[in-house]
Parts: sequence; C-alpha cells; structure tokens
Amino acid sequence: MERTIPKAIYESLLKYAKEGNAECQNYIGYYILQSETPEGVEIHEDPVDLIRQSAQKGWPAAQYNMGLLYEEGYYVNKDARQAFEWYSKSAQQLSTEGMAAVGMCYYSGSGVPADLEQALSWLTKAAEQGDMRAQLLLAEMYAKDERCADKDKALYWFCRVAEKDPLREAELKQFVLVPPYYDQVPPQAYNESDWYPPLPEPMTEEDFQNLLEKALQGDVIAMCHVADCYKVGNGTEQNTEQMIYWGNLYLDEIHKR
Repeated sequence: MERTIPKAIYESLLKYAKEGNAECQNYIGYYILQSETPEGVEIHEDPVDLIRQSAQKGWPAAQYNMGLLYEEGYYVNKDARQAFEWYSKSAQQLSTEGMAAVGMCYYSGSGVPADLEQALSWLTKAAEQGDMRAQLLLAEMYAKDERCADKDKALYWFCRVAEKDPLREAELKQFVLVPPYYDQVPPQAYNESDWYPPLPEPMTEEDFQNLLEKALQGDVIAMCHVADCYKVGNGTEQNTEQMIYWGNLYLDEIHKR
C-alpha cells in the first residue's frame, strides 16, 4: 500500500510551495516523486523543478535530494559530478545526510578524486551527529581497509550503530568481535566454539570480580567473558571502553596460539 499524507496538509504545503517557500517546495517535490500524494489530487507540478528551486534557494534537504537524483539518474541524466556538487552544498550547511554522502563520494571516488583523508573527515562529522550510514561505513573501513585499519575504532562505531539498531545490538551481544573480524579467526579454529567460548551465565557483582581477577592473571577465556560482561552489564555496569579493551586482549592472546 502506498503511503500518502492527508489531503489538507498536502494542499497547504502546495500553497506555500507556489508562493516560493523553499521547505515546502522540497516537500511537495519529494511527495510527488515518492507517489505519496493524496488520492484524487491532480499533479501539475514538475517535482524535480520544485526540488531544484528549493535547492537553489539554499534548502539543505533539497540540495541533498538533488545530489541523490543525479547520483541515481532518477528523472535526470546520471551525473556523478553534479551529485557531488549538490551533496557538498548540503554538507557545507552541516546536513548530516549531505556530510555522509560527501564522505562516501570521496571514499569511492564518485564525482571527485578518491581521497581517504577527506572521506574519513566527512564521514566522522556525519557519524558524530548520529548518521547511521556513516557510522556503519566507518566501522567497516576501520575493520577492513588496511590503509586505515584500527580495530578499536571499528568496534567503537559498531557500538554506536548498536545503540539505535536492535539487529546490530544483537550481533554485538553475541560476539566480542564484530562481523568484519571474522576473517581474523585463527585458521586452526574450524568451529565457532573453538575460538569463542559460550557466553557467561548471569553474574552477581562478586562473581564478576572473581572473573575479572582471573582475567588479570592471564586467563584467556576469562578475558573474553569479562568483555562480554562489560558489553551487556552482567555483574557490572555496561562499559564500552572496557569491553573493547578486554575484547582486544582476548583477540591478541588467541592469535598467539
């Protein structure tokens, strides 16, 4: 079933759009492109022209939408350079979507020469403002791209994604090492249980302190369990930094075997 907005709201937005309101022009153009206009309403407006007018007036959401249209070749000729330019206009106004898009363009070399430093800079700006696409891409870059590999940062950004995404949170509760690190499992470990011990049972504060003492004495399995406890707040308070610290100790020890 197609999503639509109430007719009265649409007509009110259309009225202001015709009067030149940039925000309303972008909304109406978007609703038309997404087929979200109310049933029975006759469409006489050009949606791309409305979004373009809004973008030219400086509305950041419209500038991002223009970039997306050019990137996808949707209702306009596909043009990566034009896409990057519109994304950049949006990003300069601190639009999180625009900043994330600019970072992705720099990373892939779409519409602009590839530049890892610029990609990380723009993606980090977007990620710090809560853009999940940027957070996830940063995690994957830090995990897999040897030019900027940093497992601590990879885990940090996956944790930030998990704060808002229950599916990612479930993954993080199951593993100390996030998915991009699966290829780091020692070759002799044919089964998950060979390299990742079962999750610890619910613990009291005293149980956790005993476990922590074992980890401090060099018990590798205890290190892994301590990381899990910090991750979910089992016997202690949740602590992402400690989870990463103990998870990495476990990773380093398991690779020595």
